[in-house]
Amino acid sequence: MNRIGIIGGGISGLSVAYSLSRHVKNIEVFEKEHEVGGIMRSVKHKGYLFDIGPHGIHTNNEILLKKIEEIMDGELISYNKFAEIKYKNKYYNYPLKPLNVLLRMNPVFSIWAGLNLLYVKLKYKLVKPEDRNAEEWLENRFGRPLYRVFFKDYTMKIWGVKPTKLAASFAKHRIPTISIMDMIKKGLLRIQDPFDTGHSFAPQVYTVYYPSKGGIGEFPNKMASKIKNNGGRIHLSSEVSRVNLRSDSVVSVDCKVGKKHARKPVDTLISTIPLPELVRMITPKLDKETLEAAESISYRSLLVVCIIVKKSRVFKPLHIYFTNKIFHRLTELKNFGRHLFPKEETGLMAEITCDYDDEKWNSNQEELCKEVVNDITAEGFMKEGDVKDCFVIKVRYAYPRYGVGFEEALNKIYKRLKRIKNLYSFGRLGIFRYIDMDICMEQGFRMADELVKGKQKEGLDSFDIEKTLYI
Repeated sequence: MNRIGIIGGGISGLSVAYSLSRHVKNIEVFEKEHEVGGIMRSVKHKGYLFDIGPHGIHTNNEILLKKIEEIMDGELISYNKFAEIKYKNKYYNYPLKPLNVLLRMNPVFSIWAGLNLLYVKLKYKLVKPEDRNAEEWLENRFGRPLYRVFFKDYTMKIWGVKPTKLAASFAKHRIPTISIMDMIKKGLLRIQDPFDTGHSFAPQVYTVYYPSKGGIGEFPNKMASKIKNNGGRIHLSSEVSRVNLRSDSVVSVDCKVGKKHARKPVDTLISTIPLPELVRMITPKLDKETLEAAESISYRSLLVVCIIVKKSRVFKPLHIYFTNKIFHRLTELKNFGRHLFPKEETGLMAEITCDYDDEKWNSNQEELCKEVVNDITAEGFMKEGDVKDCFVIKVRYAYPRYGVGFEEALNKIYKRLKRIKNLYSFGRLGIFRYIDMDICMEQGFRMADELVKGKQKEGLDSFDIEKTLYI
């Protein structure tokens, strides 16, 4: 393991590079943007700092938290996570809390929804349902009334397809469930159990950590600095164009370093870029079945409308989710860190999902800002005259879209890439798994440990979204 190349300088690539750089000196990270961080970076605009969407570090893993504190030199602040979702004219806790929902809604609907919820919970105890898609998974966990009110339209807004077109595993990994015992403990006995979430990839952690100086981009910046101090090299504005194989082993990558084109020999290659891009880069070309499988999976793009507001504060929650606006989530960045804005100003971020190169992606920035501002002022959060400035950040690859049958396509890709002994692909984009950045970091640190210990690439017999660490 003499020469290690890492494609992508986002949080996944930096995590594995940071951990490896403490043991291996010949490490090179290739990042096509002019700065590190990926979606976890901060953007400067006229003296203001905006993150690319709301990012706070949340984890129950004490070992990981110690590593994060080490990387940040202790420069962290913490706060309690608090979010809401709006339905009609009322705001509800999110993730949903059954009593909060049932007590605030129309009494007739509450009784109907409560009985449906109780029915599906008892039914689930007796017979495990066969969830063929996200809609069935949600109906079988929340009942049809709550599904139609809180999940159906919202899911279509975010993913651009009907819930029947999304795999059940999407809902399983991203949406906290409601347990009957939780209702009894919190509603009748008043016992709090904040970590009872019922699933693995979206833990309902209440403490969130954020840099005490600068935006979330301070985290990847500090990690990059420590990688360089350990002898690693990070090439910015350097895009890899080819991954060269010989006898199913990576021997080099072709890339642009600065203004020069170069061929970099590698003994081990780690990729964190989107799977379709990696598959297309490999030379000689892979088989038709693998190429078609890679093209069949898709990622959702993201527009972040950033607004500088001439008010000291707009609302208390970190986020508010909406089903009837052009955006699906509204965040006040000052709730992450008061140091980010002057005392009498704050910043809002409205997130809009879309598909790359569609009508929303290509929409006029001024018109998009105006539409978002109109939606926010209609909520009474601010007046049009409170807006000091507005701009838009675009992210082409934001979220892997779990379409029905995506596991079959991933399995084909997995089996082929598994044969390339010194190539690893991982992270949200590299393994096509919708995970938060704390899980990306855990994966990176764990992968580095396995490589340092000399563990050979093996993995499972087939792709398993619950267990696969890397492809």
